[in-house]
Amino acid sequence: MVELVVRHVIQAGFPAVAEMIAGITVPSIAEWRWGTLFQAMGQIQFVLSTLRHHRDQSLFKNAKDPVKLKKVVASLISANWSWQFDFIYWLATWLCKLQDWGKGCRARELAAITDSPNSYDHMLNGRRLPEAEHFVNNHFEAGLVECNPWTESTFGCTGCSSDQLVQLQVCARGAFRLAKQCHGYLSTLPYLLSKLDQPGVKDRCIAIYNSHSNHHPLSHRFLHPDGPLRHQVNAITAAGAILDSDDTLRRELYALKMLPFDDSIAESHALANTVSRHSRAAGFPWVALSLRMNQNLKDVKLFAQAFDLDVQKEWNRWKSILQVDQNKCHQ
Repeated sequence: MVELVVRHVIQAGFPAVAEMIAGITVPSIAEWRWGTLFQAMGQIQFVLSTLRHHRDQSLFKNAKDPVKLKKVVASLISANWSWQFDFIYWLATWLCKLQDWGKGCRARELAAITDSPNSYDHMLNGRRLPEAEHFVNNHFEAGLVECNPWTESTFGCTGCSSDQLVQLQVCARGAFRLAKQCHGYLSTLPYLLSKLDQPGVKDRCIAIYNSHSNHHPLSHRFLHPDGPLRHQVNAITAAGAILDSDDTLRRELYALKMLPFDDSIAESHALANTVSRHSRAAGFPWVALSLRMNQNLKDVKLFAQAFDLDVQKEWNRWKSILQVDQNKCHQ
């Protein structure tokens, strides 16, 4: 099928576009993830306009899946789908840039600038906890500032209504609010301890520690008045300098800085194999969701808090959509 499209585009006088189409590799695993959607859209965005204006439906008359073909053709001829594609790609880029950042490190970024990608210790990848709070907050704030002045021409949706434009902004702002709640842990203990050598962080940590008594054991080790490290923490200057000659705090702080901010290390193949053995038809999506059940349940609670939703009502509504029997589709 791809060969037919390539030949057609060449005959239309676009050999460079044909070469780009031939080189497209769209990921087909974990389609429900933003990262997969971002990669797939990134592959086709540069040739999409050409395909829209120089399509030939007769090329696909022998397609094995006419239903899917009908959806593809409807998308290509739809003016609304075009600007919706651009918006979703913007949103996916906004979200996935943070994911990619979490997998890297400053040494990696410097190596890329100097065109020497293998000149750093790859074990440093993902060790970004001390800088995560600042970067995450700035990243989402920048996206929010960018979406506020949007107009109908931003994504080429000159034919869309003002209500549709507002919906795009509401979507972006909703994603911002949810992301802020999901990443709020970066401003709490014990995660803030990884930044003790940064200006003002010591006072923040002590203030949070004194505000309540239910803390992680690590927080007690650093900040309890009778703990082994509290006297060294107290000696940290306002600028974040550690003056104590004892290296214990420095070693503990270095260990915290080396904790991975990226969670890919937790994708255990051994656990996945264990889960899959308990079901005869365990597909990859089911296994992945089973491994992340606790995380997904937490996300549901955060989502409900962020948008003031009734979880039971939303669940009933979703089940109603899935009903085949018309009499059961009552909500």
